[in-house]
Amino acid sequence: MIDLDAEELFHLAMKASEEGDRDKTITYLKRSIALQPQAKSIYILAAEYAELGMMQRAIEGMQRAVELEPTLWTAHFQLGLLFLSQSLIQEAKNAWEPLIELGPEAYLYHFAVGCMQLIDEKTEDALESFAIGVNMNDDNPALNRDIGNIVNSVLGSEQAGEKRPEAAAEQMNGAAESEFDEMERAEDTAAGGKRHLLLSKYGESGKLS
Repeated sequence: MIDLDAEELFHLAMKASEEGDRDKTITYLKRSIALQPQAKSIYILAAEYAELGMMQRAIEGMQRAVELEPTLWTAHFQLGLLFLSQSLIQEAKNAWEPLIELGPEAYLYHFAVGCMQLIDEKTEDALESFAIGVNMNDDNPALNRDIGNIVNSVLGSEQAGEKRPEAAAEQMNGAAESEFDEMERAEDTAAGGKRHLLLSKYGESGKLS
């Protein structure tokens, strides 16, 4: 087999993911990471593990991704949701703290606040926070859809008389993978249009627009 570099293996992994070939996706990602550990590759591998129900590996992968790239903001959000799905409440809140520090001009701030409000059983406040975040988020429609799943899960649980904030997180376990699928396809327009959130902000610091 021709020797492939880390970036080539990453793109092969994304192609395999689009085709639904999880075995190849994981194999290519692991080979890419072995050659050159990159936050984006580790993040997607963690999402694959979450899809397989291997939550400890998923959590460890998300932790490694944010250590390598602290401004990979969606990874912080996903890490919190993974913790929440395992009923690790304080760990989830800790994972979201970097998003709280972004301030209310960042939509991920409102998503993180909404999740914390759900944990504290402040449902109406949480739904308002999610609505604000969705209205602000023009970059990442996949994430807006996933927030919609959280809202629907919350409303369904309330109608059933349940109080399970971690149930909402289960709707999000595959979100990181879908967001990176979209990121990989996103391209700059000739007029300088926005690229996907993670692509446009990867490696940058400061506030999200």
